Amino acid sequence: MLLRPDPLLTARALAPEGSQSAQSRSLRAGIAAVVASSRARLALVTVAVTHTVMVSIMVMTPVDLGHHGAGLELVGLVISGHIAGMYAFSPVMGWLSDRVGRLAVIGLAAGLLCLAALLAGTAGPSHAQTAAGLFVLGLGWSAGLVSGSALLTDSVPQPARAAVQGLSDLTMNSVAGVAARPPA
Repeated sequence: MLLRPDPLLTARALAPEGSQSAQSRSLRAGIAAVVASSRARLALVTVAVTHTVMVSIMVMTPVDLGHHGAGLELVGLVISGHIAGMYAFSPVMGWLSDRVGRLAVIGLAAGLLCLAALLAGTAGPSHAQTAAGLFVLGLGWSAGLVSGSALLTDSVPQPARAAVQGLSDLTMNSVAGVAARPPA
């Protein structure tokens, strides 16, 4: 409501007359736009893998902490730190994506996610190391989602952006849901 100029009005003003057909907003249009651009494919993979790594590690952390004697208060504190890493630094990740480039921040995300997996995966009974791993995991998620989403938007034609964003959301949540499912 407070964005000026309003992005919706700007997009409508820039769009050619009649370009917003229902067909340009379909899942098929989103898939076609992503398939047509190697950068869009990279962006979609970045968003999906970033979200999957984050969910896979985060979902097991409360169980791991509990196995190592942590109480509910500590579990809440660790998850709160993780969420702070995810969202509090998203403006910084957006600024970095604009200044140093989307691909550089995607590389940063990959490094942060690897570091987070290393920290959390080797923490054992160290609650401090687990907390650090989860905070870094949040930062990696933020870097990957912000830069991947920006690259995705940059890489497809304006009329297909809504469909591509829907495809991105569907993809990232579907693969993360599969990753979070406990083995049978």
